[in-house]
Amino acid sequence: MLYHILYEWLQPYWSPLNVFRYITVRTAFAGLTALLLMLVLGPWVIRRLKEFQVGQYIREEGPDHGHKAGTPTMGGVLILVCIVVPALLWTNLTNRFLWLALFALLAYGAIGFADDYRKVVRRQNLGLRARTKFGLQVGIAVLIAAALLSLRNGMYSTEILFPFFKQLRPDLVVDSWLDGGLVYALAVLPFVNLTETPQAGRRVEAISTSLLYAMGVKALIHYSPPKEENVVGFGFNPGTREAALSWAKSQQARYALTGTVDEWRYKVGVDGEPAVGVTLQVVDVGTGVVVWSGVGAQTGWGREAVSAVAQKLVRDLLEQAHLHI
Repeated sequence: MLYHILYEWLQPYWSPLNVFRYITVRTAFAGLTALLLMLVLGPWVIRRLKEFQVGQYIREEGPDHGHKAGTPTMGGVLILVCIVVPALLWTNLTNRFLWLALFALLAYGAIGFADDYRKVVRRQNLGLRARTKFGLQVGIAVLIAAALLSLRNGMYSTEILFPFFKQLRPDLVVDSWLDGGLVYALAVLPFVNLTETPQAGRRVEAISTSLLYAMGVKALIHYSPPKEENVVGFGFNPGTREAALSWAKSQQARYALTGTVDEWRYKVGVDGEPAVGVTLQVVDVGTGVVVWSGVGAQTGWGREAVSAVAQKLVRDLLEQAHLHI
């Protein structure tokens, strides 16, 4: 919530709020928020649990753990609050993986709450039956796995990586079993050129396409704008953007890669170092929502080609996006 307010709504009017676009900054604020909630709510929750006599009951058989009797239970409720609230405040609420993670957290937390609640009501250390608890956990895991599989195309990798064995990358998902032979293409849309260098957007688009092929992306399609000239306003013109996304959807593309070229030049000076700045975006073709975004800038050594620096930068960004379609 605060991410959308501070960055999307207020940042255009006050540039220092741009720091909230970075995950590291928001992670730090989320951690501080969780700590503050724990310090403020922790003592109060413990007192209330003691007042309601919500304590741990010890089984008579087995080892002697009598010293734990009466220890407040259901403390997981406080932990859930200190996780969910910062997540809702500091994350991008349009990210579907966020809601999937919160569902997993709350679903398993609900099982633990039901287990503790039965112990408190019965006043003995007998909560949910093992069979019931295991069945609920497996059912939730199946739902989460099904949701992840429905979102897997282009959004994350299902390969297992082994240290020191870079070529050994077995895939946990067999697409022919899950899709019935249906292949979703990745649409490469024009890049916005915000530099003074003509055709910089086309160059980054060509580099991205070549790197995607090298990374093993199965199907790529390209959108050509009506005018065969460098696209300057693409992405900021709603009509042009909608036309491109509609075309990508008609081509059975699930996601589209686009972005901006912010810098493409040689610096002024004796060395003349090349400098490149690029922003990449992965857009859900069906909804038009940006599901992933990466930004980077890089300079090279004197006499190094700008395109060589751009290739390194774009490769690093694409590897972060985990595009495996």
